[in-house]
Amino acid sequence: MGIVIITLVSLSVMYGLTFLSYLSESKVLDELVSEN
Repeated sequence: MGIVIITLVSLSVMYGLTFLSYLSESKVLDELVSEN
């Protein structure tokens, strides 16, 4: 059970970093920050 949780956390972190890098490259993140 512990291994499954660790695997899910690792996948979540990788997907999160990939999503953040995608936003940064597409300039969407910059637009959101400038609006606020």
